Amino acid sequence: MLSVRSGAAVGLIVQVAVLAALALTVGLSPSGGVVGLACGVLLNVAVARGLARAGAHALLGPADLVTLTRATLACGVAALVADSYLEQPAATALVALAVVALVLDAVDGWVARQTRTSSRFGTRFDGEVDAFLILVLSVYVARSVGWWVLVIGAMRYVFAVAGWVLPWLRAQLDPRYWRKVVAATQGIVLTFAAADVAPDWLTYGALLVALVLLSESFGRDVWWLWRHRSAEVEEPAEAAGVGTELPVDLPEPAPDFADRVMARVALPDPFALHALGGGRRRLFASRRGLAAAASVALVLGAAMAASIVWSLGNRETLAAAGTWLGDEAVSWLWLAVRGAASNLMEQPWYDRARGLLGAPARVAAISAAASLAYLGGVLVLRRLMALPRTGVAHAHA
Repeated sequence: MLSVRSGAAVGLIVQVAVLAALALTVGLSPSGGVVGLACGVLLNVAVARGLARAGAHALLGPADLVTLTRATLACGVAALVADSYLEQPAATALVALAVVALVLDAVDGWVARQTRTSSRFGTRFDGEVDAFLILVLSVYVARSVGWWVLVIGAMRYVFAVAGWVLPWLRAQLDPRYWRKVVAATQGIVLTFAAADVAPDWLTYGALLVALVLLSESFGRDVWWLWRHRSAEVEEPAEAAGVGTELPVDLPEPAPDFADRVMARVALPDPFALHALGGGRRRLFASRRGLAAAASVALVLGAAMAASIVWSLGNRETLAAAGTWLGDEAVSWLWLAVRGAASNLMEQPWYDRARGLLGAPARVAAISAAASLAYLGGVLVLRRLMALPRTGVAHAHA
């Protein structure tokens, strides 16, 4: 583990080394180097402040060092993105750094679990690095796709700025695995778009799907925070009201009561997850198992990097294959639509339905009736959900 000063020094040294390597290999301009170095300095200052807030004895653990490596690579991507607005973009190097950073995103969590060094600082650090990489990639992709892609990169920071104005947005959110899946999806889709190896329609579609998923994730978090915005104010009053109804001295169960109860509960395991968990623990219990797992991860990472490099060198072949697949898919879809339409028109009720909907007045009347029925159903459902519940405090009434 490294202290605050040692971690900052190591981070800056590695950052300078990455920028020097980019300058020697792809000709990084001085402007891009300045942007990358400024990002590295701000990164290490933020890490030092975060560790200082975490406590006097806070250190950079093994997982934090992996995340620091990811952040250093993200700063290198930022340097290449800044350089792309002044000179010919080095797409191969940019995509390669982004891919390595995305692969390491899965490694730091695994290292934290294996070394048991998970912390709130590490979780926050990992999320901020994800957000920064997504922002940088969205700035690069916006050059060719459109400036609307910046919404993907800016959403996290808009949420943070809104928290300064609305204090309830700064409340602690419950951990949610779907949030990490959506964040990983943004990085993968943006890297895919930056590589420019697919037809435009596929790139646009993937980016739109990523934007919808990100909006849904942030919208769900905002809705949850808004619903619980007054929980801190209402909890003491509710606790005081319930406490007056309950006795003061309650018997406490034995320390091993929960373990004895759960030992008698047979939980269903249709997919043999417990067996898989035991196999994983046995695999990582020895050095040979760790070496095998590291070898498999290295082979997969090398195969992924080689695939990306080959794709960047054979864009015309991939574009032709993508165009052919797209034309074939559209042709088959059109045939399916025509078959379904022909089958629909042969139904005996088709002529009556067509005559019923032929007049605009009838269409308007049917639409209004359906809207009123839907609105009535929503109002009834809201009234049912708002019915008073019988609480514990009324048990003695």
